[in-house]
Amino acid sequence: AVAVSGTPGASAGGFALLGTDREDDPAAASLLTAHRRPVARLALGRAAVDAGVGCAIDISDGLLQDLGHIAERSGTGIEIDLAALPLHPAAVALFDEQQARDMALGGGEDYELALAGPAVALAALATDDLPVTVIGRVVDSHPGEAWAIAEDGTRYEPPSAGWDQLRSSDTP
Repeated sequence: AVAVSGTPGASAGGFALLGTDREDDPAAASLLTAHRRPVARLALGRAAVDAGVGCAIDISDGLLQDLGHIAERSGTGIEIDLAALPLHPAAVALFDEQQARDMALGGGEDYELALAGPAVALAALATDDLPVTVIGRVVDSHPGEAWAIAEDGTRYEPPSAGWDQLRSSDTP
């Protein structure tokens, strides 16, 4: 199974609010904090190792992009169930559900963890303070790629899968 901590996309939401008239909206505070002061999930990483979860990556370049690194290096495919993806409530309120989902898939700088391992071990990592949500699975199909799967079973391609530091700045 594949899981994620917290609510990816919060930092991207905060970044999108910077310099706008919505920056002072009380609902924006948690997103702005997520962007300005991301929290590395070190304790969760240690707990994952102790639970026997052998694969994790921080979401610094975007969930889909970072899971793609895992898929590429392991020679497997990864499928994310869009309906299971946890969205930050403030991102949904200040943007809309689709934009919040795209931020969760392609926004980076969250420093939440994406983890792959036995579903039982992943579920045991959740705490009252930090949810860990199973969002997908490792598959044999499309090795080396991470895909987002919509409710109708089709592949969903967000506007951005994440930040690619090797891409030219003039290339979309």
